[in-house]
Amino acid sequence: MKSAVVMEKAGIWENYGNTVISLVLTTLVLGAWLTVHVSAIFLIDWTTPGMWVWAPVLIAIQTWLSVGLFIIAHDTMHGSLVPGWPMLNRLIGRFSVLIYAGFSYSKLYDNHHAHHRHVGTADDPDFDVDNHSSFWPWYFKFFRHYFGGRELLLLTAIVVAHALYLGP
Repeated sequence: MKSAVVMEKAGIWENYGNTVISLVLTTLVLGAWLTVHVSAIFLIDWTTPGMWVWAPVLIAIQTWLSVGLFIIAHDTMHGSLVPGWPMLNRLIGRFSVLIYAGFSYSKLYDNHHAHHRHVGTADDPDFDVDNHSSFWPWYFKFFRHYFGGRELLLLTAIVVAHALYLGP
């Protein structure tokens, strides 16, 4: 009888094509997000007449790619991005939520699995029993739960570093 680890590793090779596709798409989303971010902040001369017309386009693209970052992180939390490779899933997930908003992957991971265990109840960290049908009150509770001092300090440090690099 094969051990669970051997069977899990065998499953990787059975789904090799899907794993390769997952990693290629992940690389494309991460690369595109980083390219748009770096280009918009460091490479594009926004003082050039007419360049501001492109700002909403870049914001829309970056927003769409940010959703992709969160989808990648979600799939890593379920171990489905790279089946059988939990350390690689965690590494990719950590990087995705770090560049997304400086989030703690461990906190997101724990809360996401608690969400699955307690969907739609008071124990669901992603559910607001008091505002279950009102978007903005729910969103602000959700935001306060996940965006704390750690994230604020990290993003502030990044913005300050950007500002110092770019100068006046």
